[in-house]
Amino acid sequence: ERFASHFQTLLAAMVADDTQAVSRLALLTREQRELVVRGFNATAVPYPDQACIHELFEARVAATPAALAALEEDAELGFGALNSQANRLARHLRGMGVGPDVRVALCFERSLDMLVGLLAVLKAGGAYVPLDPRLPRERLAYMVEDSSAVALLTHARVDASLRAHLGSLRPGGKPLAVADLGEATAWAGLAPENLARAGLGPGHLAYVMYTSGSTGQPKGVMIEHRGLCNQIAALQRRYALGATDRVLQFAAVAFDMGVEEIFGSLCSGAALVLRSDEWMSGAERFWELCGRHGVTVANLPTKFWEVLAGETHAAIPASLRHISIGGDAVGAAAIEAWFRRGGHLPRLVNAYGPTEATVNATLCDIVPGSALWQSIGKPMDNCTIYLLDAAGNPVPIGVAAEICIGGAGVA
Repeated sequence: ERFASHFQTLLAAMVADDTQAVSRLALLTREQRELVVRGFNATAVPYPDQACIHELFEARVAATPAALAALEEDAELGFGALNSQANRLARHLRGMGVGPDVRVALCFERSLDMLVGLLAVLKAGGAYVPLDPRLPRERLAYMVEDSSAVALLTHARVDASLRAHLGSLRPGGKPLAVADLGEATAWAGLAPENLARAGLGPGHLAYVMYTSGSTGQPKGVMIEHRGLCNQIAALQRRYALGATDRVLQFAAVAFDMGVEEIFGSLCSGAALVLRSDEWMSGAERFWELCGRHGVTVANLPTKFWEVLAGETHAAIPASLRHISIGGDAVGAAAIEAWFRRGGHLPRLVNAYGPTEATVNATLCDIVPGSALWQSIGKPMDNCTIYLLDAAGNPVPIGVAAEICIGGAGVA
């Protein structure tokens, strides 16, 4: 019936104007076009579009300064302490010339230092460029130079030869200022209070994240505060993130899933649980550590979740209420294994979005017995999804097409 309707529309378009190009012939009636273009994209909701992302964190600091903000194996920081440390470093960075749209490279292992450095760059008004120390040094050097970073923040957990190599770079012909967060004497005496914006606005850059790129060279994606604030506000609504949550920090900071984890937690008053490599030593150990640390929300790469799904003997802790997966298409065997297992099962969400869309563009709840597990779901708040043919025309429901993303989160 649907096919017949589209065929009739096509014939009517041909009769109405036999001079138009075939690629411009309509398959959709006016009502059908209205549905797929506007009806499916009725996603507009209020969000803090005049805020900068660190201001959402500072609001949580003001509300609960003594609450736990983040913990790793042998250390933890409350919201107030994390904020004060970041403010001191931010003042030091401003003295080094960091301001709106000025890039600062971050090269850390997953740690509390990483959080201090990341927040400090934002508070200083700059944009952070996350570097994964496990990547080849030539690739990291390219990112530092291509982004025209003026400074590098790092710490002693990163290999000394890598730190020295990156520190010797001269982006734009200028020496790179290096700050080791293990040696904080240069800024330890600076004021711990929040900094004024100093010309910073929601349209300035929050971070520059490098993806693989289609040419073989990494490609820097520039994300603004406004888009990031929208993403976090949407996740807070969709995942019901709050102060009672403990969010697992699983991803590398140079991967955009880490953005969701870090800011989703810190801007919601939740506690961020930074994993170590020990968490990767098998399903039983992973679930055990989730339970020990009271993890309630986890964002996992699809491939890793599929391994967990297949290990049906390992019990999922009752604390875990929400799992998001993403990065690859999910397989039917893993879905079947997951819902066959007994015991507690948290909510499962399939998330999709390129780095250019500020982490997630669509979400889909995966529920037992539903045929929609292959779907990437519906657009996020203030995001639009258009399915277009090669000529840029919206296609009918059920027709394969290219995904075109618009809205507040697009870089």
